[in-house]
Amino acid sequence: MKRFYGFILLSAMVLSLTTCTNTEKQGKGYLCKYFLVGFGKPGGDYLIEVTDSGVMTISSGWFSDDFYDKVLYEDKKMTGSLYDCDFFMETLTKETRRLTPAELERLKSCVSKIEDVKLVNPFVEYMWSDVYIHMILINENKSVFIDVPSEDFSEFLKTLLELTHKEWKNHSGEEIELDYDERWVYEGHRKKSCWERINGWFE
Repeated sequence: MKRFYGFILLSAMVLSLTTCTNTEKQGKGYLCKYFLVGFGKPGGDYLIEVTDSGVMTISSGWFSDDFYDKVLYEDKKMTGSLYDCDFFMETLTKETRRLTPAELERLKSCVSKIEDVKLVNPFVEYMWSDVYIHMILINENKSVFIDVPSEDFSEFLKTLLELTHKEWKNHSGEEIELDYDERWVYEGHRKKSCWERINGWFE
């Protein structure tokens, strides 16, 4: 009997661990997070969060120094702990709406096309100013770019912003550029790891 109860307890622990792992992998209940950073531009920063159940939260304000130092400028995989991060130094507005089932499925379709794409982070080795920065966080994958890198990313951004039911314009009153143009895609180099920098020493 003791062995039986011990087996039940062990099974429950394994199930609990598996559930936690899956939750961590799925971004702690978030389908995606999108950051629009007005780097060197007036008007503040924006964060759009969508949960797996279709709750969309749109926040505006000013991102904190930790956001830049620990998130934007890092070329590492995002871990679950970052989903608990307070990205804002100051929050100005916050709105919430629930997507319809059709809207949620439409967004999920867009997410599925970009969730495994690995992009070069242009902010690891180079500094930029007077630009709009796009950052997408899906599960543990972070995508940072200035110019939209593909048609799939363009579709995701246009769909997400359309579902906010808001107008998205820059400080000059013009619509923010979300179209893909292969002529303007940044082709920089990612930051080399320590091993990559010293690998040639042993040849």
